[in-house]
Amino acid sequence: MQSVVLSEAEAKRRRILPGDFAPCAEAFIDRRNPNSGGKLNYSFIGPGVAQSDKQVVNLPEPHGFQIGGAALPPGRVNNLHLHFTAEVFICAAGGWEFIWGNDGEHSARVGEGDVFTIPTWIFRGFINRSDENAFLFAALGRDDTGGIIWHPKVLAYAENAGLRLTAANRVTDLRAGETKPDGERWMPPMDAAAMADLRDISPAEMERFIVRRDSLRWREDFAPDFAARNPRARVAPGLGRGVSA
Repeated sequence: MQSVVLSEAEAKRRRILPGDFAPCAEAFIDRRNPNSGGKLNYSFIGPGVAQSDKQVVNLPEPHGFQIGGAALPPGRVNNLHLHFTAEVFICAAGGWEFIWGNDGEHSARVGEGDVFTIPTWIFRGFINRSDENAFLFAALGRDDTGGIIWHPKVLAYAENAGLRLTAANRVTDLRAGETKPDGERWMPPMDAAAMADLRDISPAEMERFIVRRDSLRWREDFAPDFAARNPRARVAPGLGRGVSA
């Protein structure tokens, strides 16, 4: 196996400090929805599903996965959309209500320290239900996420507000004089037949995809060699075994 030498300079480049976080308020098509005011998107590793060239990406090189973040003021909403690849949330601050289903008819509450993975090909959104600004870390599968599909009602509201989405998943601000690039087409809304084919997941079934902080089982013997050098280290497998022996 070829050894990898990580220089100090390269290690520092790969470290993303809080001062390096680059929020974007224009990353998505729902940015003019009143219920989404103040929503911020972060792209730490890879662009994620951001739909604006204004989104800063801290580490753009491919990693096989992508890491981002989302922040919402109290009561604000990230509107219904669906993903093509895995999406896992780590709730870092605040209290959240996750909604899912073709009309957002199902919901589950999660809090700080909880981990929540949402199956692909179902509409999902989330609401900050706390009285403080709330923050989520989000992990996305693959180097190419395929973008996202917004609920038809979200696209319709955005169009009335002067925002349209191209088929390449880029936001076009018609009020600002932007036009559709040559050779591009507008993203069509998902039709009723396709939506009817999406699976329905009950709240009881979705609970299997939530790892509650209080349910984590911490281990000190997860990797004997590492634990011997770091006697205070503990690991709690959440999704998969991870580095546990």
